[in-house]
Amino acid sequence: MSFYSVKENVSPENFSTEVAQGSRTLGRAATGLEAGVIGGIAMFALLALFSVARGRGWWESPNLLSSTFYGPRALSRGIGMPTISGWAFHLVITGTLGCLFGISFGSIRQRGRLVLLGLVTGLGWYALTEWVLWPLFNPLIPVYSFTPALLFGHLVYGLCLGYLGQSRHEALAG
Repeated sequence: MSFYSVKENVSPENFSTEVAQGSRTLGRAATGLEAGVIGGIAMFALLALFSVARGRGWWESPNLLSSTFYGPRALSRGIGMPTISGWAFHLVITGTLGCLFGISFGSIRQRGRLVLLGLVTGLGWYALTEWVLWPLFNPLIPVYSFTPALLFGHLVYGLCLGYLGQSRHEALAG
């Protein structure tokens, strides 16, 4: 197998098809990443508004998320490294989920169906993290998070995934 081969059994006739398929998948992943990061920013902006409306600092959510690394001391700190770490961790999570969403659903041409799938993904991710992952990895998050804001934030995230998660090449083709 040479360095430039994609697969041993790909004939020259099928090579362009294989490359095009890989290119579409990569494009969907990139579009999903973009949608996931934008959705993550929108979600954190909403959570910051809820925190300020409740008389707390806008950094409450990133610091709570960073307690995964810093422990409970992140909750009593103001703006600092825990805030930056929480933002970064959040964007890694939302970007990764966005990539998976783009790969899985980026070829869907009906915008309404894609938005619905995005909302379901946002709600599903909320349920998985709130009831399974956070209790295992960071039990402080379900205890200290403001559930209505978190649920609404995940819906906004899912809306962004669905609305922005369609590959531009797929949208132009259909």
